[in-house]
Formats: sequence, C-alpha cells, structure tokens
Amino acid sequence: MSATGNSEAGVTLLEALVVIAIIGLIAGVVGPNIGASLDLLSLRQSASVLQADLRVARATALRTGSRVNVKPLANGRGYDWIGGTKRLPSNISLNMSGPVSFFADGSMVPANVALVSGQRRLAMTFNVTTGAITTGAR
Repeated sequence: MSATGNSEAGVTLLEALVVIAIIGLIAGVVGPNIGASLDLLSLRQSASVLQADLRVARATALRTGSRVNVKPLANGRGYDWIGGTKRLPSNISLNMSGPVSFFADGSMVPANVALVSGQRRLAMTFNVTTGAITTGAR
C-alpha cells in the first residue's frame, strides 16, 4: 500500500489479488473441516437423544411396572419406543442387533447398539446391573 498522504492513496490491484488469494486458500482448508465437524456434531446429538430415550424407557418400566421395548426400524433410520417413532437424520443410521427390553424390576435385555455416520461409529454400552448407558467412539 502506498500511503504518501495524497488523496489518491489506496490499494493496488496486485495487493487486492494477494488478499483474495489468501482468503481463498483459507476457505479451501477450513471448508471441508466444517462439513466433517457438522456431521460429527449431528452424530453425537443423535446418540445423546437415543441415550436419553433409553433412560426414559427404563424409568417408565420401573414406574408403570410393565415391560418397555425400544425396537429398531427395519431400514435402520430410527426406532420405535413408548414415545412413538423417532427418525434419525438422513446421514445417520442405527445398527441394533434387536430390541432393548426394560422390565419392571429394573433389569433389562440389552442389544448391540451403534449409530453410524460415514466412517464414524458411536457404540452404546449397557450396564445391566445399574442400568447405566454410556456412549463411546469406535
């Protein structure tokens, strides 16, 4: 930049092109990472919702004294439970080996449960003694 103090001081075309090129490079590096971050955020949010629904299903079984099942949909796009059918975002699928059943005495029949988005997989672990449900990456 030439700032000689006259009224015609400004930015040259070369300087403007250099700034535009730098902004383009930064956008090229950051852009793909934003998409991956949003996918991971969506996967974690879906896992949190499923985990909360499983806890509610267990609490409902304890409160009502009846069996409560959480069953996967046939296409892996969601699950059925006492709150109705929950559908997952289009980029996430549910892998469930079978229904998760909760009984009135607090016991349960767990299943292998995992949410998958692209290369990422979040598996859920059930502690049949305490009823704790944890989610971990694999």
